[in-house]
Amino acid sequence: MARSTTGQLFSGLFVGAAIGASVALALSSRTSVAVPGARSGRRSVSTPTPFEPANAVINRARTFVHEVRSQVRQAVEEGRATAAQTRQELTARFEAAKRAPQDGEKP
Repeated sequence: MARSTTGQLFSGLFVGAAIGASVALALSSRTSVAVPGARSGRRSVSTPTPFEPANAVINRARTFVHEVRSQVRQAVEEGRATAAQTRQELTARFEAAKRAPQDGEKP
């Protein structure tokens, strides 16, 4: 029983691949099918492609991502500067407290 099922599986895969390859070959041999992004001598440069709206969206998304990245970089740099300043202030306070005698101690 398992051999029969395995044989059917492989024969189905083989037949499906053969049909898919023949359909792809038939569609690719047609001359009227245009490949997106391919340059042909018939099409002028000023004619918009069907992918122009998608290209515009992609460009807007890239611009948005670039702006967000620059804002994040600025925020990180600001945070680092603030952390360095706070570290200096706390270190100065600690050193001053270490040098100053405490109320209950005798010098």
